[in-house]
Amino acid sequence: MFTLVQDGLTPLAMGHMWSLEATVEAFLFDPAAVIRFDDLTAELLDADTDWSDLPRQPTSLEIMAACCSLERRRSLQFHFIDGLMHVARS
Repeated sequence: MFTLVQDGLTPLAMGHMWSLEATVEAFLFDPAAVIRFDDLTAELLDADTDWSDLPRQPTSLEIMAACCSLERRRSLQFHFIDGLMHVARS
């Protein structure tokens, strides 16, 4: 477990990070063969996305941390090839 410290932002609580991980995992449940990380964050941070279960909209860094946690738990595997993130179910 780790805590992200971002200047000017209160860190998301552990329960909020778990909620973010669940959201990322659900979004990538049926992953395309290739997705760019910036496209992933653009989709998740779209103005129409409901983040009412969190105290604020997550940052790209927190989304990356959620991806890392999912990989650590072996729920998903991420492979970066030529700047693209390939996602696979474990």
